[in-house]
Amino acid sequence: MGDHLFTQSDELIPIIPYRMVLLHHIVVPDDEYILGHFGNVLIRYELEGACRDVINGPFSFAAAAFDEASSTLFMGSAVEGGDEIVCLDLSDPGWVHEFESLQPVGKLARIIQNLETVNEQIAKFTPPPYQPPSRPATVATRYHGRPEAAPSEARRHGPITFIAGITLSQAHETQDELWCRDIDHRRRYDLTADEIVDIARTQEGKGEAFLIWSGHVDAIHFPLSTFERILEAAPNTLWGFEFAEMEGVDDHMAEVVRDIMLPLANLCRAHGGKKIIIRNKNIFWSGTCYVPF
Repeated sequence: MGDHLFTQSDELIPIIPYRMVLLHHIVVPDDEYILGHFGNVLIRYELEGACRDVINGPFSFAAAAFDEASSTLFMGSAVEGGDEIVCLDLSDPGWVHEFESLQPVGKLARIIQNLETVNEQIAKFTPPPYQPPSRPATVATRYHGRPEAAPSEARRHGPITFIAGITLSQAHETQDELWCRDIDHRRRYDLTADEIVDIARTQEGKGEAFLIWSGHVDAIHFPLSTFERILEAAPNTLWGFEFAEMEGVDDHMAEVVRDIMLPLANLCRAHGGKKIIIRNKNIFWSGTCYVPF
């Protein structure tokens, strides 16, 4: 089988769920490396798999191809709707800056201009007198980087409130406890309970509402005791907890619901009615909700 390369993550690489990187073997004068491409992110790996650096561009590209004869990386069609082909000479050290500062052209430039026009029209719009007031709505956003670098996204635009979401996961020595019997391999599980509580306390100090992504399927990110400490640390700004794809109907899921989710719901009620979001890929009311637990 040979040795596995590129399996370990790196602090430099953003945590992006479902990241499927396109790899290119790059050979240019005085340098050789593996170039990973995902959307707007280029990752340079050393040949043995270590991450050299991560380069972020302003636009995401659907595909890339490297031409050895000209040392040129061709990147095609921004997935936002572009029709351009970008050519980067990887033998020129200046290509990094060029990629980071790309300007929109073609269809993409027209899309951006159209969005600016729409925003101007919306800003000038006055509702007609017969239109009733809009009902309040809350939109949960998500940030996948390190919690301390999370942008302040809790903003109100008319009746819509955007709640900033962060992802936290607690370190564990064994997987004997129910909450970590199964784990989400996309999470780092590198924080102590005290560090998680400190992050919640810091978010509380910002005075802006926030949401914590706390589990995926039957893999919970921290034990019930940490949930309770988070609720106590951020009584005013913690909006709630988010769980993704809890669609299982087996005995393990039943145990997770009975011994973690239901007690957590009671804790949320006791701490000011915090919310629990169950975010499902499939239609919850067509099946899962009919099992007894």
